[in-house]
Amino acid sequence: LSIIPLTSILHAVHLIPVYGTASIPHGLSNSQTLDMYRAFYVDKFADHHAFEI
Repeated sequence: LSIIPLTSILHAVHLIPVYGTASIPHGLSNSQTLDMYRAFYVDKFADHHAFEI
């Protein structure tokens, strides 16, 4: 588990779950994702403004 200090955050990013080999539950909602997965990829290139950082 990692905690990122608020002073380190420049802007919001997309978190993409590391799915592994298990299938994704059909009824999974976005509010359950943080509880269902232990690791996430950080998509810092979600918009063109992020490329400048």
